[in-house]
Amino acid sequence: MKISRWVVAVATVAVLAAGGAVAAFAATATTIPPYDPDTNAYGTITFYDAAGAVVTSGDGTNPQSPMYAVASTNPTSPVTNPRASLSLYGPQPSVNPGLWTGVQLNVNTAYPITTAPAPINTSAFPATMETATSSTFFNASKTFTPNTGALANVFQVRIKTVQLSDYASASITIDPVTGAWAQVYPVPGTTTPPTSTTTTPPTSTTTKPPTSTTSTSHSSTTTTSGSNTKSASDTSTSGVSVLGTNASSSGKGSALPLAFTGMDASPLVASALLLMLLGAAVLIGERRLMPVGGKHLRSMRGRHRN
Repeated sequence: MKISRWVVAVATVAVLAAGGAVAAFAATATTIPPYDPDTNAYGTITFYDAAGAVVTSGDGTNPQSPMYAVASTNPTSPVTNPRASLSLYGPQPSVNPGLWTGVQLNVNTAYPITTAPAPINTSAFPATMETATSSTFFNASKTFTPNTGALANVFQVRIKTVQLSDYASASITIDPVTGAWAQVYPVPGTTTPPTSTTTTPPTSTTTKPPTSTTSTSHSSTTTTSGSNTKSASDTSTSGVSVLGTNASSSGKGSALPLAFTGMDASPLVASALLLMLLGAAVLIGERRLMPVGGKHLRSMRGRHRN
């Protein structure tokens, strides 16, 4: 039995598409830790790189991966000292997350961080910045007793504001060998990064006075070209060039080239029509004089004999 090449091609594409979909699902599949969402946390965390782009994974051996961390909202308690730090906590099975111990990764950073790129620099929510001397995710993870099961290689990252016990949190996994980290909660792509709370002043609007229109009798239109004013006759309308086209009194651009700007188009149209008629007349005359099958030539010879 023969199978057409078209059928084989379609089947091949279908198999490749299905394989790609499975691979994409496997790459994005995540397991939410059993303690999330943490009821002790007032919000979540969004991570950014040095350019201000959102990141959800990176090199845990790099002290500046991620570069910035921003809370999704403000703490429940009043903030009197707007400075925050980033810490890593090791989950403890059957223990309330509020009682876990953690490791602070960097020094307290004053926020808003005006030297950071947008949107970090305008966020009024707690934010912090990692430096070259900060502790890495990988090194900090080694201070905790390894977990197994659903908590294996899972850690909680927290933003804490000075003098407050309130915190925002996110959960990540850290590879115990390579140190690579990946966000697992909030699930990447399911949350919107915090937006700027800076109020932009309204744009001032300049009102232009209405343009006066001069009307003439017999529906003539007064137009201006440059600094000269030209009045049209009773039966014709002058055009004014607008951005490379000629504008007629009806407001629609004509197809005349710029060389004819400000000129009356009626004589040009009449001349073109006359030339077309003359050309047609010449062609008709030539066709009548052409011999057809020798008949015209024999007719002329007969006349000469007579």
